Amino acid sequence: MQSFVYHNPTKIIFGVGVLDRTGAEASVLGKRALLVTGGGSIRRSGVYGTIRASLEAAGVEVVDFSGVEPNPKLSHLRQGIELAKSSGAELIVAAGGGSVMDEAKAIAAGACMDSDFNDYLTGKASLSAALPVITVPTVAATGSEMNGVFVITNDETRVKNGMAHDLVRPMASIMDPATTATIPLDYTVLAAVDIVSHATEGTLTQTDSETPLQDGLADTVVRTVMDCIQRLMADPGDLAARTNMMWASTLAWNGLCPAGIGPWAKPCHMLGHPIGAMYNTLHGATLSIVTPAWMEHQAEIDPARIARWGRSIFGLTGGDDRTLALTTATALRGWYQNLGAPLTFAQAGIQSPDLGGLAERSMNIARSKGEDKGWSTATLRSVLERCV
Repeated sequence: MQSFVYHNPTKIIFGVGVLDRTGAEASVLGKRALLVTGGGSIRRSGVYGTIRASLEAAGVEVVDFSGVEPNPKLSHLRQGIELAKSSGAELIVAAGGGSVMDEAKAIAAGACMDSDFNDYLTGKASLSAALPVITVPTVAATGSEMNGVFVITNDETRVKNGMAHDLVRPMASIMDPATTATIPLDYTVLAAVDIVSHATEGTLTQTDSETPLQDGLADTVVRTVMDCIQRLMADPGDLAARTNMMWASTLAWNGLCPAGIGPWAKPCHMLGHPIGAMYNTLHGATLSIVTPAWMEHQAEIDPARIARWGRSIFGLTGGDDRTLALTTATALRGWYQNLGAPLTFAQAGIQSPDLGGLAERSMNIARSKGEDKGWSTATLRSVLERCV
């Protein structure tokens, strides 16, 4: 195990019926909140009304900002930043899924910047301050409620950037698993794919082989999600399954699983983000398309970690590491297929993908994250060709 520093100050308030505690947490951070939401489902479910009433009862004035889309857009983010500035918002409250939380974090940072937010996304500006953020996740998927990560798509250039900064890490997250009960099953499936990827990419790409605790933690998160989604496919109203899946989502991406594993990479997100940016494909769908293809590629280069994962998750036995790694990719495809997640571009509604453009954008991401070792545009394209 490698040396590490782990610090996560986000306060978690978790359980059925905790939404009315939002106001108390917000009131110590400011008296005027920009309440960031997505579409109309949060209003129809009653979640919005409960959150707003809690904020107002605690003396927090609410300024609404709605309309966040999946793969949150820079153009909409800019509107949110301007509203936060003009309204004098003192904190940001995000109520919704990962896209809502991501855009809310970016608004919190942009509200304290003089330059355009794209300057930060492109490395021309840095962050020095941000408004405090509270999140109320209504989808168990991204784990955005307990990290400083956010992903924004420039809808002019169709470039999707994943960024991270401690300044936008939520001060508190109010997590009521009952809020996820109205999420459609197909969307819940893709959320499960996302969680599994978050828990898995570190353990599949690390070089340290003496990390039994981290491997076990990450694998337990994966097994929990796999069990929960099977139960939800049988009964979408299974609140116990939704409760466990919500906490698994947080643990998968709050930095705990990879703490101590040393350097690791995010190749499947690297391949998936450009698909989401160019074709507005849901994030989980991009991961179910590219992950088995990446595994097959990696099986020819460094199969040991994938073979270990296959033994642990799917109970695979026999054969050398390369054979087991390839079998693991096949087993993962089978799991995705059982869930109804897309395995190819066509199944995701992309009939003629620009493989060259996608590969080039993935390579740009790899370079920007310092994860380009062993990759080239041609090699990335060869992985994407497996997804056609």
